[in-house]
Amino acid sequence: MAPPSLPYLESFMHVTTELYIHASSAAVWQKLSLLDQWPRWNREVLGVRWTEGKPWTDGARFAIRHRTFFGLTTETTTTVRMCVPGSAAVWESQGFGLTVVNSVNFKDVVGGARLAATHTYHGPLVWLIQLSAARQQKLLETAMQALKGYVEGEPRGR
Repeated sequence: MAPPSLPYLESFMHVTTELYIHASSAAVWQKLSLLDQWPRWNREVLGVRWTEGKPWTDGARFAIRHRTFFGLTTETTTTVRMCVPGSAAVWESQGFGLTVVNSVNFKDVVGGARLAATHTYHGPLVWLIQLSAARQQKLLETAMQALKGYVEGEPRGR
């Protein structure tokens, strides 16, 4: 009989959420792709700007100023790993002993779009994120619900 798996010994962790948005996947992508607008719908993001390459092409980079796990402010350089506008995007950042891979997928469905978002954490300090898995899940869900409101035209509350 194999010993039980201990989640804190895993070398990665991911959180994911999926939701329906009353808009086409093209409309969702149009809002999501405007980096300078991310602070309007994501409370953890304080500012974003392109720093290298053509926006949303493989290898393009952007800097994101955001709140850290400890509530501090930091700026992280992020690299686009893959993008199919209106369909999917993957970007990756590194810092504080972690690599974070963010992905979004869109699919048109009757009356709107289905959006799936995932954050995958890798690295020697992933155990710290694992200790706060519920918090990380809630942050992702809150951000995606706020994006939904932003796309559908509802103002974001502070």
